[in-house]
Amino acid sequence: MKKTILLLLFAFMLQTLQAQLWQNILVVRGSINAMADDGYDLIIGGSFSEVNNESSYRWAFYNGVQINAGDWGIGGIACLNTYAGDIYAGIINTGEIFKWNGGTWIQTIELPISVYCISDINDTMFAAGSMGRIYSIVNGVFNLESTFYATDKINRMVNYKGIFIAAGNFNTYGPVVARYNGKWKSLDQNLPISYVQDMLVFNDKLVLVGYYNNPVKKHRYASVLLWNGSTVEHKSRYNSNK
Repeated sequence: MKKTILLLLFAFMLQTLQAQLWQNILVVRGSINAMADDGYDLIIGGSFSEVNNESSYRWAFYNGVQINAGDWGIGGIACLNTYAGDIYAGIINTGEIFKWNGGTWIQTIELPISVYCISDINDTMFAAGSMGRIYSIVNGVFNLESTFYATDKINRMVNYKGIFIAAGNFNTYGPVVARYNGKWKSLDQNLPISYVQDMLVFNDKLVLVGYYNNPVKKHRYASVLLWNGSTVEHKSRYNSNK
């Protein structure tokens, strides 16, 4: 009887564990660089030629049941975002930004930088990337809003508690995260992260994903931080040198 109860308990725990595991919904041949949600579909973009063993070039839409495969249309996608109900894509190693019109991609603008991120902040569309530049885009016209050092790279921009925050790889307002409140300044000089690849707001916390270089051990650690507005609340690291 005891063995039976233990077996049933094990079966229940295994079933519960499996229900909490990640489910694989898409497999691509190549790389996924960006994702966005327009309220109807999950849009993925990157440098790939297949999705779930079917031809799909650089972009695809997934509605939870089936995949709408993309054709060539545009170059490799570096970033995606939605703004005013439309989907925008920044193209790898260019300043080109395209908009999805429901049937095809249409180029809307070309910035004098490589675009790494597109963001909707306070009902304004912003684009940023190489040369430490941030542009606002209004009615198809772009304006230079901020300039960091020419060697700086801006990967992400978010609105956190009403504050414009930019992150990436720069030392101007650093080391890697800056906030704008009338002028740019470091978010926190003591953040234990050397490079920010991604950033988002979740449960009223700022989530930073990137890596941390340990100069003593000469190791690079994949790093995830939760910042609560004043201090680092949680951090996790994985030694990427192993």
